[in-house]
Amino acid sequence: MLHIKRILIPLDFSPASVAAAEYALAFGKELEAEEIHLIHILVLGPANDLYTDVLDVQDPQHHLQNLPEEWQETWHRLQHQVESAGYAFVPGMLQSDSITTPLVKYAQTHQIDLVVMATHGRTGIAHRLLGSVADGLIEYAPCPVLTLRADLAEKSYRDVRKILVPLDFSERSAEALRVAREYAQRTDAGLTALNVIARTEHSDLPASPWEKAYNDKNPDVRQIHKLEAFIRYAGGPKVRLQTALMYGDPVEASQIYLEAYPQDLILMSTRGRSGDGLFHYGSTAEELVRRAPCPVLTFKQGDRIRFKHARKKTSIAEA
Repeated sequence: MLHIKRILIPLDFSPASVAAAEYALAFGKELEAEEIHLIHILVLGPANDLYTDVLDVQDPQHHLQNLPEEWQETWHRLQHQVESAGYAFVPGMLQSDSITTPLVKYAQTHQIDLVVMATHGRTGIAHRLLGSVADGLIEYAPCPVLTLRADLAEKSYRDVRKILVPLDFSERSAEALRVAREYAQRTDAGLTALNVIARTEHSDLPASPWEKAYNDKNPDVRQIHKLEAFIRYAGGPKVRLQTALMYGDPVEASQIYLEAYPQDLILMSTRGRSGDGLFHYGSTAEELVRRAPCPVLTFKQGDRIRFKHARKKTSIAEA
């Protein structure tokens, strides 16, 4: 099963980042996470996203005393919530003139299994940390990243019972589906495997995303068969799973589906094989992360994903 032991939560003390931290505590309990790494970055000069040296503050409590009193209260409250929930609390403060780089380095050196953060904040540093830095972590962090829009982060945590998995037939989306099945088995959630056919691929597609064709001469039936074969190839534990086929722009079609059938979580790969998947980050996936009406858990090529039990390899011929 999916094994999330260490969760990293970047904190800039904005309401969105605090709410994301509280969301992470509830999310982590479903996965039996053990450690919460709460990290604040002491920015030295103008923040930038260039490579920079990172200094690990050896005594976080000492530097905490130099922060505004309201921030200190927030830190201690979160620490109490972390420890009361049964997690090991690992505080950290980093000094750097960038934001993305130290978080990526920290995740690498501390073998972080999951990063949880909001996708945008208010203004100034908060906006920079929770906006472009979320993009940077999704692109460069060595592990999956769970992002929430700021307005969603500030709502109460809702148990994950419905999961949407966009599939583009890449190897990475196959792994995302397998991870989703592991998670769904653990939480008794239901899955929807969504595939979007771009209109440029077929000139005879229906005008409406909802219009269906039911004979084998039409592309949607062939695509459903292909989708079902891909699901068998991806493998994973047996869970409640249904397929969905939409037409048109991947983001717009996904939005239409999510409005009609609200989900608790989107779990997706952000790059296909060699970065050529439909949902590769920088285009479709980036827009979906920013506009999704629910939290988004993203994976990419090279992420460290740990399972408590080894997976039996399956070939496409065996699926």
